[in-house]
Amino acid sequence: MARQKAAAAGGGEFRGIFISEAEVEGLLGLPPLLSSLTGPASDMGFPDSGHAGRLGRLAERCRLSDFECACLLLALAPHLDRRYGRLYAYLQDDLTKPYPTADLAFTLFCTTFAEKVRQRSRFGAWAPLRQSGLLSLDGNDAQPLITRPLAVDERLVAYLLGRDDVDPGITEAGGRLEAGLAPEIVLPPAVRDEMSELQRRWAAELAAGELAPVLCVVGPPGSGRRLAARHLAATVGRPLLCLPHAPALPGWRAPREALLQDAVLCVADADALFEGLEAAAAAWLNALGGAVAAARVPLIFTLANADRLPATFAGREMRLLRLPAAGVEERARIWMLEARGVGLGLSGDQSRLLATTYRLTGAQVRDAVGRARLLGGSRRPQAQLVNAARALSTVSLGRLGQEVAPRFAWGDIVVPAEVADALQEIIRRVRHHPRVFGEWGFDRRHAPSRSLSVLFSGPSGTGKTMAAEVIASELGLPLYRVDLSAVVSKYIGETEKNLSQIFADASSSGAILFFDEADALFGKRSDVRDSHDRYANMEVSYLLQRMEDYDGIVVLASNLRQNMDEAFVRRLHLAVDFPFPDAEARLEIWRRTLPAPVPLAEDVDLPFLARRFRLSGGNIRNVVVTAAFLAAPDGSAVSMHHFLSAIRREHQKMGKLLMATDGDSDVYGIANESSPTVAAATTPWAAP
Repeated sequence: MARQKAAAAGGGEFRGIFISEAEVEGLLGLPPLLSSLTGPASDMGFPDSGHAGRLGRLAERCRLSDFECACLLLALAPHLDRRYGRLYAYLQDDLTKPYPTADLAFTLFCTTFAEKVRQRSRFGAWAPLRQSGLLSLDGNDAQPLITRPLAVDERLVAYLLGRDDVDPGITEAGGRLEAGLAPEIVLPPAVRDEMSELQRRWAAELAAGELAPVLCVVGPPGSGRRLAARHLAATVGRPLLCLPHAPALPGWRAPREALLQDAVLCVADADALFEGLEAAAAAWLNALGGAVAAARVPLIFTLANADRLPATFAGREMRLLRLPAAGVEERARIWMLEARGVGLGLSGDQSRLLATTYRLTGAQVRDAVGRARLLGGSRRPQAQLVNAARALSTVSLGRLGQEVAPRFAWGDIVVPAEVADALQEIIRRVRHHPRVFGEWGFDRRHAPSRSLSVLFSGPSGTGKTMAAEVIASELGLPLYRVDLSAVVSKYIGETEKNLSQIFADASSSGAILFFDEADALFGKRSDVRDSHDRYANMEVSYLLQRMEDYDGIVVLASNLRQNMDEAFVRRLHLAVDFPFPDAEARLEIWRRTLPAPVPLAEDVDLPFLARRFRLSGGNIRNVVVTAAFLAAPDGSAVSMHHFLSAIRREHQKMGKLLMATDGDSDVYGIANESSPTVAAATTPWAAP
């Protein structure tokens, strides 16, 4: 009919609103569509089917019929030559339809009405063509199906034309195609054997063309879940298309890309998908399942928890691989492998010490080694490994605490020998934990937790905070002071919530947590007279539980040990009492506190100051700084007068008065140590 109208019109003023007979003859002479793709059909591996190679592979993977393949070609043609649009309009006798429709497909590819009815299901929302994202129906569901345009998007067009670039939408959502040889994965022997058996079974099922089970790699963050998924994909000779959970991306898009890339699809951190709390997540998961089933792509989920997993997904069995958190031996092996990979020599003892001190994931270890190599250059980059590891171990406690940069080493602290031994024991426990609980087998009879809880008690200024800094400096660990004013809350349950956040944030770094004035939070549990007493006691019990679960050092500092709950103290690993320094210790503190460049006047008598004034180490440090500022304006050396003026101010700050008479020499006892004035000046805060 269209040809009759064109012949009758003869062109002229109707040009552009009809298709002439000559134009139709020309359109029918267009080159065959298959030869417009990646090569002649006979060269594409499917000589019998008549489909181009890539289209044939899609047909084979998705079990597409000849009719479905023909529909794909019908939708593809206008992307190759816009003149096909004129031909489609002519065939549909409607110049407003320069696109293929379901009705056009039925007209071209079906010979009977019954066949049209049967093929209609190929365009349903549940059909493989649409579920896999290969073909879409434009328009809306209110339109009759046969009038809706058939469409393919540019990603599929590019694939059929020989392009293998990853869908930009996937990469924008954080997806990544990982191909090639996967790095070695470090696992305990039992887990490695389980994974090998899982790989063998899964590869056999895929090779047989079966709907292979959906694999779920379950483990804590940093346990190697993604690397395990890559190894599983490599077992069947495919790359891994890894996509973070992203409901904003249509659920069919990632499975389709995995189909086009012949890849294993991995949806990482998928816990939220199975919690069933959000309608959007549930809808995304349903779309994913439909697309995976239609495209028949292998699927892996990585999760932290398997409690909410269904028994089946997308009509397939779910199969679990559980990965434990990396232990010291596994982390040491990772350090060795990563260092070797960049040409760094790292001994077994060095790698074990790094693994013991820093609880980094495999990716973080790789980053630390790379940073060390970059910063170290040709000057032994091994020396930078500790700095890089420590930088990656930092955490943020927000308003609940702050990091303390360790300023002191062993040469700065003055404590009795038994206190020094106790501090050394803390360091030995951390450094030799792998030997005791690993090589010597204590983990088979005792809980192998690396939790180490310590109580530092003693008067203010006796070195408790300094000792924590010394330990952090020796072990190379970050130190965080917990702000109890932000932790403790009058609202029931808030204190426990804050404590939980502190330990959760610090757990990945192995940081030392320092609770100063801990008796304010961990005081004696009282008899339960009301609900407030009950909840106050629960806070103490809760903290003890979290301390025992924490894989690191917790230091509780208290000026008043007698106020601490005794049952609580008994369950700590160590209790170190810092006594008030005697005259000999005070003299050593005076000497170590004064920096070498400080100019001292000849009248400075440090033994006298140590003997006569009963000051703690913290007070002595304050006095030294104050004296220096008193002397600095004149540019003079720090004299005895400056020190004694600073001592008087320190006593005033503490609310402790020094009795004074006329004359500075009598007030501070410089002229005559045995004078009554000296005794008055130093009583009761001076040593006898």
